[in-house]
Amino acid sequence: MKQPLLFLWLLLVGFWGSPAQAATPDTVKVLGKAKATQIIIPKDPLLAGYLSATTPGLGQLYCGRFWRGAAFLGAEGLCFGIAAGISKKANPEFTYTVIDSAGNRHELIGRESNTTAEDKFTDRDRANIAIFTIAGAALHVWNVLDAYHLAKKHNQKMFLQGKADDTGFKLGLGMKGAAPSLSLTKRF
Repeated sequence: MKQPLLFLWLLLVGFWGSPAQAATPDTVKVLGKAKATQIIIPKDPLLAGYLSATTPGLGQLYCGRFWRGAAFLGAEGLCFGIAAGISKKANPEFTYTVIDSAGNRHELIGRESNTTAEDKFTDRDRANIAIFTIAGAALHVWNVLDAYHLAKKHNQKMFLQGKADDTGFKLGLGMKGAAPSLSLTKRF
């Protein structure tokens, strides 16, 4: 019982972002005459979702979140790998040697019959396969949605950073001589 809880704990800890992830490599610094400005390259949310649907974590990598993508890839691989490992236990392979009429030896790889394999396969094994398969499928859906939302957040961040130079009202508070002043400006 401790192993699934440890797995879930490690899975949740792996998806939490760290302060090091705050600075993503999705900005390009452009040097001008007066100061350096940043241009944020927009990301396509549908492309990010499609990339994550084809390969877990690829959409996160596209959005500049390497460790997050690696966590999704590892978690999905682990879930489906455990389910496959448990199911392989039910029908193990074995090697046997056959001698033909000419006296030549041939090694053949076979599987146990279903009746003997069913005896070794318990209800707990079936439940574990179902749990890990469902967990892997849920992680895959989460992976695709996360990549889509990461790209949308990235584009919103880009839009909000570019909004300061756009048209609109600007309210300012300053000092004019010894007295405070309030200014309201409109940019066209």
